Amino acid sequence: MPSLDKYNQVEAGLKAAVERVPGLSGKTFVGHYGDPGVFPRAEIYVETVDAEERVVGGRSLDHVWGFLIEVVVVSGNEREGYEEVKRLFWGIYDEIMRDRTLGVEGVWALPAVSSRLEREIPEEGRYGFVWSMRVNVYVSEV
Repeated sequence: MPSLDKYNQVEAGLKAAVERVPGLSGKTFVGHYGDPGVFPRAEIYVETVDAEERVVGGRSLDHVWGFLIEVVVVSGNEREGYEEVKRLFWGIYDEIMRDRTLGVEGVWALPAVSSRLEREIPEEGRYGFVWSMRVNVYVSEV
């Protein structure tokens, strides 16, 4: 299979996993910023493509693709906003862990390799939360 086809399948698999989390169906954007008025939302970007051959757990791998999933929540109540971003973040984690192949042959995903929670106040009386999750996708047959 051509590398681009495999890559597109991985992106689609990540998007499908994220959209299975209640509240994110139709609110998940891949490769571009989501509508700034849509909350909550998730945005998925690739950060790195490592094309070195690696050995992980005795298995030779061709690529490691590093994706960033950002969960964005804005709320009028700080506590409710935090609870919502927390629910969505861990829901995404659980969905990826449920099927670490993302439905793609020769792929193995590792969610939450690293993560970061940022808080901001976009306007008076509203609280913003962005919880970023790094997901490494190990691809054995490109």
